[in-house]
Amino acid sequence: MQAMKDWHKTHPHLFVKSPRNHPGRDNYQWASDDGSLQLLASDLTTEYMVNAHQEIIKGAPKSLTPYIVRSDGRWVTAIDESDRSIYLRSDLVEGTWATVLIVASSSNAYRLKLMSSSITLGAAPSIFPSEHGQLLRHMREVSELLGNEPVADAGQPVSKPSPMKPEPPQSSQGGTGTGFLVNKNGVFVTNAHVIDGCTRLTLNGKPASLLASSTAFDLAAVSTSPTAGVEPLKFSSNSAGLNADITIAGFPLHGLLGGLNVSRGSVSSLKGIGGDETNLQISAPVQPGNSGGPAVDRYGNVVGVVVSKLDVIAIADRIGGDIAQNVNFAVRGDLVKVFLSSNNIFFEETQGGPIMEAEDIAKRLQSTTSLIQCFK
Repeated sequence: MQAMKDWHKTHPHLFVKSPRNHPGRDNYQWASDDGSLQLLASDLTTEYMVNAHQEIIKGAPKSLTPYIVRSDGRWVTAIDESDRSIYLRSDLVEGTWATVLIVASSSNAYRLKLMSSSITLGAAPSIFPSEHGQLLRHMREVSELLGNEPVADAGQPVSKPSPMKPEPPQSSQGGTGTGFLVNKNGVFVTNAHVIDGCTRLTLNGKPASLLASSTAFDLAAVSTSPTAGVEPLKFSSNSAGLNADITIAGFPLHGLLGGLNVSRGSVSSLKGIGGDETNLQISAPVQPGNSGGPAVDRYGNVVGVVVSKLDVIAIADRIGGDIAQNVNFAVRGDLVKVFLSSNNIFFEETQGGPIMEAEDIAKRLQSTTSLIQCFK
């Protein structure tokens, strides 16, 4: 911990006192070998919590404006300086403030964003795969590709799992999907299955290239030449809540329907098929071609990426012949931020803002959402 101790000596205005100096229950320090990424976690009284956040602000260069969040149960202060980034978050838990301080050099700024975006309240999740978890789903898929019978976590044969049906694979003549702008460098987010196997990509007719892809999250980032005057979409710093209003945009049934399609709905469930925690269930109508489109909240901030719809024909036999309605899915916005951060792709996030009229949200989506064409 020598690097962390040295950092405290050279940056005393950011030092969070240990439990020996104030009432608190826990204290944890960690630093990378070279000291370029450092973390301190502690329980603080209200007085020490407020002082810690004020010290961050006092120590910031006068030319920079810190990012500040203040609510009854959460305080966040963050600032990006020329040579480092600082992130301080405090959550009120059982009468004390659970506080995390992360400091990173400029080369590790993306790791700081990855760490800060992964902070959640509550106990850590189990390290063992659940019956319907992502790991076992991929194990089953690999087993089926090898010609073996799919196996459940208990070792018993199971029927093919997911009744979820993404858009059809891209044809040799070229398939389509949707992407949305996340930074001014011309980077767009879409689904991994939209760009799978493509030898050439276009965004609104302009040549595009693949930057990163994750089959686990079904996410991809592609880039094209920047478009002047277009403001990228920002991500919500809060997770989407149950029954929250959302708007989606995309290019469904390209060639049959004309241009961008915008639809509204709500968050129907905070989990996907079989309790899949990577997805949200949404009621906004989804068609082939919507994949990769943004799902934004009433402030116009991204809370998800449209990924699939329920295969109602396949599921009908399981539910007595009835046809399920408005059962569609989006990748959680929190995971999209993790994906971008882990690939060192810049994006902006914000908390709330003025509630936007439906027409204004549509205009914002119209300027930031693009048709993706895939050629094999």
